[in-house]
Amino acid sequence: MDINDWIDQTIAAKGYIQAQEDREDFILRTGAGATKFNKWMKKAGLYFNKQTGRWTRFKDR
Repeated sequence: MDINDWIDQTIAAKGYIQAQEDREDFILRTGAGATKFNKWMKKAGLYFNKQTGRWTRFKDR
């Protein structure tokens, strides 16, 4: 699965991405390494909320 597709599907389903919940699924479905998780979230234009630990679209923060 394409990384951007995975991000879009996960955000559409839950409204956010959280490393603790989603990192393993990210690795299994995209084939990307665990260390690339945050890099791809930033590349996709997601906003990280330090208080909740969730990645969301900027408009949803």
